Amino acid sequence: MTDSSTEGMPMRTSGIDYQESLLPMRKSAADERTVAELADARHVLETTAVERASEPMRQRLAARLEEFIVEQRSAFAEADVARFIDLTLEFHRGFVEAGDNQVMLEMYALLSDRHRFSLFMISRRLLDRCDEIITEHEALVTHLRSGDSAAFAATLRGHIEENAGPTH
Repeated sequence: MTDSSTEGMPMRTSGIDYQESLLPMRKSAADERTVAELADARHVLETTAVERASEPMRQRLAARLEEFIVEQRSAFAEADVARFIDLTLEFHRGFVEAGDNQVMLEMYALLSDRHRFSLFMISRRLLDRCDEIITEHEALVTHLRSGDSAAFAATLRGHIEENAGPTH
């Protein structure tokens, strides 16, 4: 028996209509423009935040992200794509956290449902590329730790393009 008070109502997460936020991607999962726009938005937010991060914040974040990489390896070893995707979303959110900018974090949160959906759509490719993805994540953490924001941006661009399609 269902609760008639919520039947037919859209599911809500973080104050956002979940069904509406995924509607463009559900209409055409292969919509390359939507995927490219998501990738561009993520790239802008992540690279801007890392570029503005203080040295102490970068070092704390790098240590935390290395723990995520260990967990990501474990998820891949178990072929647990759902867990890997959750860890990946948290991993990449960490870069935005580094900028210590609440508005950027809110913007990134708005993208998370689309990001999750796009990763699930390529879950087979994620498993096929697990070693490369881990290597790319390690390189991102290395660039974060060193403060080399240009290398971080270039590595992130390639990482996003490889996992989400080309960005423009």
